[in-house]
Amino acid sequence: TGDATVFHYKAFGRSIRSNSPLTGISSSAFSESPDMFLWFGCRPDEVEYPYGGDAPAGDGLTVPRWNLEQCNGIWRFWRCRSRCYSCLDYTDGPLFVFDRNGSNIWCDRLSRLAPAEVSLYITGPVLGLALRLQGVLCLHAGAVVSGSRAIAFAGPSGSGKSTITSVFLKKGFK
Repeated sequence: TGDATVFHYKAFGRSIRSNSPLTGISSSAFSESPDMFLWFGCRPDEVEYPYGGDAPAGDGLTVPRWNLEQCNGIWRFWRCRSRCYSCLDYTDGPLFVFDRNGSNIWCDRLSRLAPAEVSLYITGPVLGLALRLQGVLCLHAGAVVSGSRAIAFAGPSGSGKSTITSVFLKKGFK
C-alpha cells in the first residue's frame, strides 16, 4: 500500500517485495517491478477452506467438500474452486496462499512461529512452489561446472550430493 513500509529482496533469481522483514534472505535495493510480492498477516477473501472440523476457530473460510493432497498430516494442499488460488496449509499453523502464477503469496496464521521459522517456510517450500507456478523446476541438488558444461547431482536428503560436489570442487571444478 502507498505509505506502508516495504522490504526488497533478491532470492532464487527473483526480485521480491514484502510488507514484513525476512530473516535469512539478503535485502536488495532494486527499482524494477518485483517478480513476487509477499503479503504477511492477510489472505484474499475468496480463499475457501476445504475441510470442516479442522478449520481454526474464527478462521472465516467457507467449507466446500473435496479431496486434498496431504503429506503425513504435516501439510495440506488444495486449489480453490475458482482456480485463482492455491493453498498450502501446515498443521502447525501457517497458511500460504498463491495466486495462479505465483507472483503474489499471502502468508497468514504465523503468530506462533519465530521469524527464523517463518524464513524456513519462505525460503523452502513456499518459494519453491511459487517458482514452480512460474514455470521454474526447483531441484534438491548440487552442481559443478567444468568449462562450458555443468554436472548436477540430484537425489534425496542424505544421498551424498554435498559430499560428491565438494570432492569435485577440491579437484578444481567450479
